[in-house]
Amino acid sequence: MAHRDYDPVLKRFHTPDPLFLESPEKCLDSPHECNLYSYAKGNPMSFVDPSGLSGILSLNVSRGSREKTDGHEWINYQKDGAPKGHTFGTWGNTREEFGSNGVFKDLESTKGARADVSVKFNLTDAQESAVKDFINKSFEKGDGGWQVGAPCSNFAKEAVHLSTGKSFSDGTIISTTNALADSVQQFTKGHEGQTFFGKFNDSGSLLPASQNIPAGLHQKITNSIIGSP
Repeated sequence: MAHRDYDPVLKRFHTPDPLFLESPEKCLDSPHECNLYSYAKGNPMSFVDPSGLSGILSLNVSRGSREKTDGHEWINYQKDGAPKGHTFGTWGNTREEFGSNGVFKDLESTKGARADVSVKFNLTDAQESAVKDFINKSFEKGDGGWQVGAPCSNFAKEAVHLSTGKSFSDGTIISTTNALADSVQQFTKGHEGQTFFGKFNDSGSLLPASQNIPAGLHQKITNSIIGSP
């Protein structure tokens, strides 16, 4: 079980869930998961839980080398228990095609968007709530979801900041795709492909997920709870 020993007779892990051990306040949102030695919400027929964490949020940047997603930034959010995620991004050139600008769901998938640079975070339940709230409020803005002064890069980096506390830069005066891409690459340098989780401290640093666990535990954290097909 990915460096976390499991007893098939007892149907329990030998070591506690690192997420709930680090954040006991999560018990208020999900009491049934507070048995720190249980697996996949006590329902292994419906779920797998490689990490003991919740949803997944990624920030994606296309530097503009591909047609239709030229200079575009978006997020992919996979909620806790979902078999797959959805993309969310703001667009300022969709009025003729869709009747409005603003936030769209899965439009990046429709347009075949592929990220040149990306960073992925595992989220706690509280962080998931922050992402959902931000996405919903962005949809409520309608056309105002995208503005010259608040382009797609602003939407993507704000989603990450509000949930994890991590701030990325997309430029000083004018937001640019390359500035955000460079900021993400600087953060992930040396940890490319790694998934991060937790809340950033005052210095803005955060350990990779594989290192950001309590001493004595040996769980490799790579994914969130994923529902079975």
